[in-house]
Amino acid sequence: MGKESKIRELRRAKLIPQVKETKVYKPMSKGWRVTIWTIIFVIIALLGFGVWAYSGRKIEARVGTASITTDELEQKAFQLIQQQVPQDQIKPGTEDFQKMLASAKEQTIQQLISEKLFLQLGERENIIIEDKQYQDEAQKLIDQQKPKEGNAAEWIKQQGFENEVKMREFIVERNKDQLKVQIYMNKLFEKYVKDPEVTDQEALDFYNSNAELKLSHILLKYDSTKDPADVGTKKKAQIDEIRTEIMKDPKKFPEIAKQKSEDDASKVNGGDLGWYKIQNGQLVTDQGNGLVKDFNDAAINMKVGEVSSPVRTVYGWHLIYVTDAKKNSEKYNPTEAARIATIRWVGTNKSDPNKALTADELKKKENQANQVLKDVLSGKVTFAKAAEQYSEDDLSKFNAGELPSMLSTDSSGFFWAELQKAREAQAGSYPYEKEIVEAAWGLKPGQIYSKVLKVGKDIVIVKLITKRNYQKLPFESVKQDVIKQLKAQKKSEQQSKWIEEERNNLGVSIGNPWKSFTTWWQSNIVAPFEDFGMWVGKLMGKGVGEGTTTTTTDQTPANMPSQEELQKILENQGIPNPGSQVPTPAPATPNPNQP
Repeated sequence: MGKESKIRELRRAKLIPQVKETKVYKPMSKGWRVTIWTIIFVIIALLGFGVWAYSGRKIEARVGTASITTDELEQKAFQLIQQQVPQDQIKPGTEDFQKMLASAKEQTIQQLISEKLFLQLGERENIIIEDKQYQDEAQKLIDQQKPKEGNAAEWIKQQGFENEVKMREFIVERNKDQLKVQIYMNKLFEKYVKDPEVTDQEALDFYNSNAELKLSHILLKYDSTKDPADVGTKKKAQIDEIRTEIMKDPKKFPEIAKQKSEDDASKVNGGDLGWYKIQNGQLVTDQGNGLVKDFNDAAINMKVGEVSSPVRTVYGWHLIYVTDAKKNSEKYNPTEAARIATIRWVGTNKSDPNKALTADELKKKENQANQVLKDVLSGKVTFAKAAEQYSEDDLSKFNAGELPSMLSTDSSGFFWAELQKAREAQAGSYPYEKEIVEAAWGLKPGQIYSKVLKVGKDIVIVKLITKRNYQKLPFESVKQDVIKQLKAQKKSEQQSKWIEEERNNLGVSIGNPWKSFTTWWQSNIVAPFEDFGMWVGKLMGKGVGEGTTTTTTDQTPANMPSQEELQKILENQGIPNPGSQVPTPAPATPNPNQP
């Protein structure tokens, strides 16, 4: 009997283990099929979205079929900064500049969206623009900027044009797209936004309503996304107790705010938040900053001296206190103010504001200013002529030294400077520095200040053109102005509503898809990748592969001999120690018919 035959006989006698390798094919469960196909779909979707996002890596917004690119947005934002910020304060690469650029982008992107919107809507309406319409729009821009009084022709030459016609043609040539947007907008508003009606009673109600509110608050901080619920309950109980204390004497609100408010920025000032204008149902600062909705809605209809019930916002619990208010009627009362003219020598290099003037250059300008002042005071030259010849302020030099009508504060078409506003204004935020207004305030109409002023780096000669006193006018004398303003306000609201509807219809999306995708990928895929890998490992260990597999199962009978006993049996049968030839136990189903 051969070796293989002996082994078979031993297996039949169940003296050595039977070895059999079997492939088990288990059908995949429906749940796993759904899971796998879901994973495949998600991977394909992510790849597709990633490719789409990458293709839009230089796009900041989409308006219908048009796009706003990153380069376009940054260029417009930088132009806005140049218009609003003195050249010597623009320092690309610095942290302050990046903040300015980010702020300018927020303003600019809405402007660009409006431009793209009106261009598409105008084309949809098949609006035809004739050359004369471009010329008319350009003329409006010239009229806004050219001197209302003074030498307009010389001002035009100073801008580099022979005459007004050449200037108008240049504006049309260089700004045709912007003019087209303006014409489209005018035509569309004319067609779809009708002039509102305003009754005398509506005008009177508006006249007597609040225009501005001065607010204070007490804040107890609570963040529901981070703090336990019981913290919110305690804060609510505390704010109720504080209100009960305040209601005994509301005038003590500032004192209590200093003690108990958790808003570090305002508590030192008794919770004072400053003045807020009421515009289209929103409370906004002079800079256009608003309030969170719940706070805004609670404060906007409050009266002077009133303390609100506790107001919950994302910041926590508030108590709001209205310390003062200004009525719309005050807009129509002429304030105490002055019209001022100046001759200004700029204390920086006009061609390169970042380059300081030398001491000799500054001294030369100061000497010239003193000589000009002497000539004007003696009557040798008129103030208007001296401003035109010597002033380095391009806004006023051809307007007899006065600011142009585009900066007018009311229907008079002139800029009226107010002493209090000049004193309270931050540097560069008011057309005249406080030193200039203070100097003019003590003069008589037509009088020139007797000394040359040094204002910051600049050298200035000041003249008071005229001054007016505060007047309280009755409603009937200003009724038509009130109606006119209220109509304009209503129309603006209707225009905004119509624009919003058209934006929704056309489709407007803001945001760079590639930046959004990479941010999402970083926070949702890359960051938790280690945890995700561990989860996959655990999942695989629970039998992910329940499809076609090869497994081994030891079906050795309980009375199977030990390794030593097996070796003796084989030796007795004339079979040498097989060592590694003994197959690894494999899955096998015992045959009950086998002896």
